[in-house]
Amino acid sequence: MLAGKHTIGSGNRLHVMVELLNDAARLTYGSLSTPNFQRETAHLEVAYQFTGYELVSNRPELVFGGKISNAVFLQKTRDDGESISVSVGGREVVFRLNAAHLGSENVTLAGRITTSSAALALPTKLQYAQRSTIRQQSLEVFFPCAELGAFYREKQAAATVAIGCAEAFRLGQASSRTYQEIVALNQPSYRVFRNLQQPGRFLLLPLAYEITRYSPGIPAREYHPALIVYAALDAEHPEKSRIRFETMLGPALSPYEYENLRRRLLTEAQSPVLELPNMLAQHTDFRWNLTSSPPVEAVTSATPECLHTALATDLSSALLLKTIIQNTGLTGEARFTLEDGTVLTSALSIHLSRISGPWPAGPIAIRRNGATLQLTNRIEGSLAIKDVYLFNGQNEPTRLSVEKQLTPAASLDVVAPGTFTAAQADFVPLADGNPTFEEVRAMIEEIQCNVAFLDLVNYDNYGLTRLDIEARLRNVPGVFRVAMDNRRGSVNFLLPLTTYLAVRIVEYRVTKVFASKAAELTAWLTWDMETRSNIISLTWEGIPT
Repeated sequence: MLAGKHTIGSGNRLHVMVELLNDAARLTYGSLSTPNFQRETAHLEVAYQFTGYELVSNRPELVFGGKISNAVFLQKTRDDGESISVSVGGREVVFRLNAAHLGSENVTLAGRITTSSAALALPTKLQYAQRSTIRQQSLEVFFPCAELGAFYREKQAAATVAIGCAEAFRLGQASSRTYQEIVALNQPSYRVFRNLQQPGRFLLLPLAYEITRYSPGIPAREYHPALIVYAALDAEHPEKSRIRFETMLGPALSPYEYENLRRRLLTEAQSPVLELPNMLAQHTDFRWNLTSSPPVEAVTSATPECLHTALATDLSSALLLKTIIQNTGLTGEARFTLEDGTVLTSALSIHLSRISGPWPAGPIAIRRNGATLQLTNRIEGSLAIKDVYLFNGQNEPTRLSVEKQLTPAASLDVVAPGTFTAAQADFVPLADGNPTFEEVRAMIEEIQCNVAFLDLVNYDNYGLTRLDIEARLRNVPGVFRVAMDNRRGSVNFLLPLTTYLAVRIVEYRVTKVFASKAAELTAWLTWDMETRSNIISLTWEGIPT
């Protein structure tokens, strides 16, 4: 049992301080904060004493019972002429103590009130005695650290800080347990954990990470997918050339889910702080579901803002990788190891049909104008707006039905009366099939493709004066005239890398200009750069008309 060492009174309150050392402090903390820490719960026993005066009297008590109640009075001569009033059964009788009829005989009133000379005498004055009284109370006490983490505080070198939940027998040492799951707050798209050492802070674990978007305010990139395609070409050793697909992955949560979680956390803390595992993990492992074809090198790293992933492959496999990302997607898993050894997992996805963000605002810009909300679609695809929710503290949000479609760059107004602190839309993207890199506005590097022409025809043998050449890439707009100089010429095609990967066939036609007859124009001829390099040699046999 622990006894209070310092007790300070303030009005009707007492402040009791108990100083504990080492194991006594640890046992007390465990008993008060941790469920089932010991077989019996902790109790607070309070004993107090007070002194007061109590009336001392030998007056007989009135007895009530049965069908007839009797009040018995004593015959007593008094000099002050006072009277006694007695009320029984709704009647009041007044006795004057010096009245003549109050003698040696009994007086009966309606068979209910009588006097008797055999009773004890009434005291002539009131008497009091001093008495000391002791009271004791025992109360069961339990203050769970999971809910009242700020209740437990530790004085450290710099300041006194809240410790929340910790291992009782490791107080004063580094705790090995940091997070506790709040199962009641979990949803199909995320899990929530309470920080036991820093009350008011929570870990939000998205169950999936997917391609996210650039945040508002980034020039030329805001709301665009964080997806870049570029090439590292080696002209001397084409087999060493690499095509890289780089993307940033963010939480697969809608803005409404995020805001609703913040609202629900207000019952846990006054100003809850949400953190992601990529911000806190001491170590992260990534595993991608890759096959030998196409050969892909995947490198993923965690940053406080997102998960950064780079996929690299060779020129011959780049088109296949591009097709997979567009149609079926790549999947994987992230394993986050926290400081206390806890391992959490999330799914990974790189798929053009699953693009979220920007985190946490989402693709809809919401602007308040008085009692009206203006919703603007800032992404490249249409959105189906189901509802708008108005948040105000920890109260249930107000739901406003919308049920409208919002095309790219379009806006709509929603009447939103009343008081609220935040508004979020519940929506679903509308997609017709799997989008392409160009359709989602991915950042694609433009590369310069140079095609060289060598004129090997003997002009004298065929009466030629010159050859005029036009070239184009298959399925790419634009026809270019090849400027020849000393029977050599070249043409540069500037095109997106994804187009280059898909189209590597040059089409060209030649105009034969003769000295003594009309010019002749060949049909469009083809040249596959992937299998035959980017140098086209012109021979008479190769340019038939």
